[in-house]
Amino acid sequence: MSRVTTNCFLGMMVASSLALLPSTVNADDAVDAREQGDIAFAKHNYDEAIAHYSEAIKCRSNWDRAYLNRATAYYAKADYDNTIADCTTAIAYYPKDAPAFNLRGLSYAAKGDQAKALAEYSNAIEANLDFADAYNNRAGIYYARGEYDKAIADYSYALRDAPKSAVAYRGRSLAYWNKGSYDNVIADATEAIRLNPQDGWAYNLRGLAHGAKNEFDKAIADYTEALRIDPKFNVVYVNRAYAFNGKNEFDKCIADATEAIRLDPKYAEAHNARGYALFKKNDLDKAINDFDEAIHLDPKHAWAYRNRGDVYSKKGDKAKADADYAQARKLGLRF
Repeated sequence: MSRVTTNCFLGMMVASSLALLPSTVNADDAVDAREQGDIAFAKHNYDEAIAHYSEAIKCRSNWDRAYLNRATAYYAKADYDNTIADCTTAIAYYPKDAPAFNLRGLSYAAKGDQAKALAEYSNAIEANLDFADAYNNRAGIYYARGEYDKAIADYSYALRDAPKSAVAYRGRSLAYWNKGSYDNVIADATEAIRLNPQDGWAYNLRGLAHGAKNEFDKAIADYTEALRIDPKFNVVYVNRAYAFNGKNEFDKCIADATEAIRLDPKYAEAHNARGYALFKKNDLDKAINDFDEAIHLDPKHAWAYRNRGDVYSKKGDKAKADADYAQARKLGLRF
């Protein structure tokens, strides 16, 4: 769920590398080349940075810092195989290179290998028990695997070492959401917002928690702020639509769901939300059309079947209602 941005790596690498340059005639040339690489990297000129770091490596072939810096430039170019190769070399020269383990983990994660990524983040933590970025990244893997307690623990470790990490507060808030711990969601999202007032996702998470507690006005306020930050944040339109449903403000629900559909016509949840509001307004045929589209877009959308069943029931079509209810239950919905 959270990753360290490439811009963060450079300072992290320079600060963390413990390798010392030997007193050779090439030492000054290696330092100069590495510094030129840093300047190019800061300007996002990654190919130029790679060339300079490669020159530094030619001058001193066992300088772990140069390999790690070049790996970071490769990572910025989404060249994950070369990133992994350079991190591996850096680790060979400096076995406790926590940033190299972390970056190698990010590369494995980008390649879709969560198991290797998890192992690398753990190696980074073993090399440096105070490495907040590695805790954040490992927490993201645990979250993706549905291991929310482990994710919460790692985000908490990250916050121990980096108490101003908005990313960690937001990540832990999301893990709490999946455990149904709404007060903790609100507390962590609020802290994330305090640290980063432009974090639309944190507002969205806090809005979800308020909605789950039937605090619809607070939820709507948070969703509105998230949309101010990002007017194209279509999932928030749907979340606010459901909050308006909770207040029986069905026209506003329809307006928000329609905007979400405009932004993404294939967004099944938006069709479901609008269909429900149309059903509550007794516009049954239009409601069925929206539920039909939600099911077409997402055949496993159990609530769309359930909601369409309610419409058919209200229209007196028991056979179709029963068929939709049966399908909803088959998909795991209990009612």
